[in-house]
Amino acid sequence: VINNITLLFSNYWFLILSLATAFSQTFNVKPYLQNATSTSIHIMWESTSGEETIVHWGESSELGFTTFGNAENSTDGHQIHDVHIENLSANTRYYYKVVTDTLESGIYDFVTPATPGNEASLRLVAMSDMQKDWSNFNKFEEIINDGIIAYFIVSDSLLLSDVLDLVLIPGDLV
Repeated sequence: VINNITLLFSNYWFLILSLATAFSQTFNVKPYLQNATSTSIHIMWESTSGEETIVHWGESSELGFTTFGNAENSTDGHQIHDVHIENLSANTRYYYKVVTDTLESGIYDFVTPATPGNEASLRLVAMSDMQKDWSNFNKFEEIINDGIIAYFIVSDSLLLSDVLDLVLIPGDLV
């Protein structure tokens, strides 16, 4: 009888852990930047669930500021999050992380563009055709890591954002 009870409880715990894993919240799309100006930016991401839309940000990795945003349902039932941060300073590095319920990103950074009167040269990469090719599943990762990043990073002390200002991905241009 004790063995049957132990087996029954262990099966329930397995079921509970399995369900928790199956329904755990994850990023479908990790945080990305949109519509950057010298004084504002949109930070967006997509999650499997959760409406809470928060960005913690600041001029150091200690962050210090919090801005709330909105979440909308995507066509596949996920949540698309958008936080608009305003009153930023031009040509300044900011750090941020996003939070949706129990889901929390790492800390990322961006540099706001210079004001129009102080514009400088801009280094960008433009690439297209982001369709997945299941026969070359890791091709995009290879292009990014072995091509773009390897080209721009010439020393271990440089951040990619120090040598690359913009990545433009317009989609499929065929």
